[in-house]
Amino acid sequence: MTSPAEAARLLASSEAILFDWNGTISLDEPVFKALYVDMAAEFGLNLDADAYDATCIGRSDPEICLDLAHGDRDLAARIWARVRSGYLDRVQSFDTVPTAHADLVRALADRGVTVGVVTGSSKDLVVPVARRAGILDRLSVLVTFEDITVGKPDPEGFLLGARRLGRHPRDVLAVEDSPAGAAAAANAGMRCLLVGELASTHAAPGWGVTSLAEVSPYLSTLD
Repeated sequence: MTSPAEAARLLASSEAILFDWNGTISLDEPVFKALYVDMAAEFGLNLDADAYDATCIGRSDPEICLDLAHGDRDLAARIWARVRSGYLDRVQSFDTVPTAHADLVRALADRGVTVGVVTGSSKDLVVPVARRAGILDRLSVLVTFEDITVGKPDPEGFLLGARRLGRHPRDVLAVEDSPAGAAAAANAGMRCLLVGELASTHAAPGWGVTSLAEVSPYLSTLD
């Protein structure tokens, strides 16, 4: 594990950072889990909370829906429409981006670090949440599932993010909370800071920190 102070130095010394969104900056994974499990039950499909954790976290929403629908694209579209609508309804009542996470993104951008997001979710779910958190204008690039053909662990999203930033992948630090995301970063040739439970349980090489919220205060102490 990396100490919060060490993680702050790593982030601040990076030329560019591509953050995952769901579960990393926006702590909304429980919202998606509840919605997907509910939709699976409604449509008579097989997905409980444990199965969601094991098979869905870190993957793109279209791929999750298509797997749930056993390849039936019409059914997958209906599932996604319900999940999308339910998500937008639920996040209106609370902020999924902790203040410390928003402060971290703003502080990094204000220090001259180029910051972006690569996510398997959709632009219309990320943008309003990022705007409400006051960080949308700090994101130099936003790669969502609309921009790619294959989700994580495929590196396509991270490679596209690096190209849009005009950076070589080796000069970009990825920040991830899921095995699929960490694998995508590794497959793209990027260094990766692991956050949350993944930091202590995942075997991928890199750095790990328990919480991004613990890192934010240390940025102000750096020269």
